[in-house]
Amino acid sequence: MTRVSQIRPHAIDDFIVRDIDRCRNTFVWIGGSSSVHKGLDLVLEAFSQRPNLNLIVVGNVPEERKFAAVYHEELFDCSNIDAVGWVDTLSDEFRRITSSAIALVAPSATELSCGSVIAGMMSGLIPVTTVGTDIDVDGIGLPIMNDSVEGVGRALDRFQERTSVELAELSRAAWEASRERYGKAQFLASMQAALCEVLDVERPPEWDKSADELKIPKISILKRP
Repeated sequence: MTRVSQIRPHAIDDFIVRDIDRCRNTFVWIGGSSSVHKGLDLVLEAFSQRPNLNLIVVGNVPEERKFAAVYHEELFDCSNIDAVGWVDTLSDEFRRITSSAIALVAPSATELSCGSVIAGMMSGLIPVTTVGTDIDVDGIGLPIMNDSVEGVGRALDRFQERTSVELAELSRAAWEASRERYGKAQFLASMQAALCEVLDVERPPEWDKSADELKIPKISILKRP
């Protein structure tokens, strides 16, 4: 089956040129919910052991009361960890956060083309991820070899060995890859291919027409008497 996925249109269309030396120690974790499934517990423990690195946690973590209670110290008492809550990826606040960081850490257990990683890449964040995110980081990021605190920590330590020039190149490569792999045109092509595969039909010629040539049927919505 052809995979179909897309992050919603993103406000950051231009590449953010970062001061790498200034932001190379700041990372972001992004997630809407299911913090354990997305490895936030591993990330918090790894960063609590590395006070020289900073972590910004973006997501509905406070709403997960049991998780927030267990990791209250890491989330709210560690000077190098900042839990900012949910932030709209289309907002200026999201741009400010991602501009101050260099990478996104995502040791997810399993997802299909992880949207949070794509959102980070669209902001120029370098993906540091497990294979469970379904994002190929070859040439654009660093892999987390196993989903454990030690695995996340080793990935962070390897990341710190990269030069500022290398990190700048990876940031640009991640941004470009997000558009090449997950832009609107790629999403439409994947959706069309999936429909043809599921319905076992040839590609309709209408799909090759421009938007101006397509005839959209008029649809009327009637109120129930």
